[in-house]
Amino acid sequence: MKINFTKREYRLLIDILEISEWVLNAHSNVEREDTKKYSELMQKLYSYAKEMGYEDLIKYDRRLDGYFATREYEENGEQMRFIEEFEEDVFWDSLANKLAWRDLIQQEGEEVVERMEFVERGTKMMELESWYQEELTENGLVNVKVVKEKTNKVN
Repeated sequence: MKINFTKREYRLLIDILEISEWVLNAHSNVEREDTKKYSELMQKLYSYAKEMGYEDLIKYDRRLDGYFATREYEENGEQMRFIEEFEEDVFWDSLANKLAWRDLIQQEGEEVVERMEFVERGTKMMELESWYQEELTENGLVNVKVVKEKTNKVN
C-alpha cells in the first residue's frame, strides 16, 4: 500500500504526531518499551520532513540517531495550543476528581466506599467533584492549601 500526502497534509500529520508524542512520552523519564512501536513509526514519517519541505520543523540529530522537532516548532507550533489546552483541562479535572475521592473516603471510610453500589458512589463523587470544579473555576488555586503535619521525632 502506498499513501500520498500533499505538503499541507504532511504538515498536519506532523502536528498530529507531536500531539500524540506528547501524550505518550511527555511525562516519562525513560524510554518505554510499550511505546517503541509508535516511536518507530513516527521516526519513519519524520524521515520525509526534508523531502516535504519541513526541515525547519523536523531535523535529524546524528548523536541521537533520530528525527526530532526543532525548538522553534516545539515551542511555537500550532500543536502546542492543543497540548496546552489538554494539559490545562486534565489538571483541573484530575485535581477535582482526586480531591473528591479523598473527601469521599474521609467521609464514608474506605471499606464503605468500596462496598457502595456504583450509582451511589458515582452520585456522591459527582456532588463532590461539582463543588470542587465550581470552587476551582472561581478561585483557581487561591484556596488550595497543603497542610504539613508536624511529626514528633525523637533524636
